[in-house]
Amino acid sequence: MMRIACAATAALLLLAPAAGAAQSGLQIELTPRVGYYAPQDGVGAAAPAGGIWYVELERIEPTASLEASARISWAGSPLSARVHGLVALPSDVSGRFTCYPGLACPEVLMLTRAEATIWAAVADMVFSPFESSPMRPFLALGAGVKRYSFSWPDAAVLVEAGTYSENGVALHAGVGLEVALAGAPLRLELSDYWSPEGRGLRGPDPDQVAEPRRNAQHDLAVSLGWSVIRF
Repeated sequence: MMRIACAATAALLLLAPAAGAAQSGLQIELTPRVGYYAPQDGVGAAAPAGGIWYVELERIEPTASLEASARISWAGSPLSARVHGLVALPSDVSGRFTCYPGLACPEVLMLTRAEATIWAAVADMVFSPFESSPMRPFLALGAGVKRYSFSWPDAAVLVEAGTYSENGVALHAGVGLEVALAGAPLRLELSDYWSPEGRGLRGPDPDQVAEPRRNAQHDLAVSLGWSVIRF
């Protein structure tokens, strides 16, 4: 009899933490999304192109995006935390080859069409004040990293073809709406991924010429997704 009582006590002690976690209301949601990604600013100095040349690009054309997020929330709390990833599909951007400031360029007009790819990964705090409502507006604020990749496959006169990537800080702000659908929220969100000026592009003689930088960027994204996994 004593052995049975000890075994029952041990089982209760083992199950207590799990029961407590279940009653705590902790919930994890995984949400894939599709969207539309629209950079708002001209890129400017984008990449070195060999010798005295670099690529100066205009605004990247809007493109489709694929996104996914994982959110942790607590029952009764308007605050939750999430990690979020985004990949913008490759998009065209027009530009020109030019030489570094302070150097004399040959009088040759060299235009190019480049391909740009952008991805971002951020961590957000999400504020949703109406958790018990079937329609829940929310606000997300966070930060992370954003990566630009530029490539121009066709070489111009005196200029090398190539690929260049740059990582930088990204500040993220989003507003959205969740609508309960079949027991899981359908989520619509509008976001801004802001990144400061890029690093300087080192010229052939950094002591004598300026180092142009990529412009600061506001990239707007609108996305729609459904929380397909919740546990």
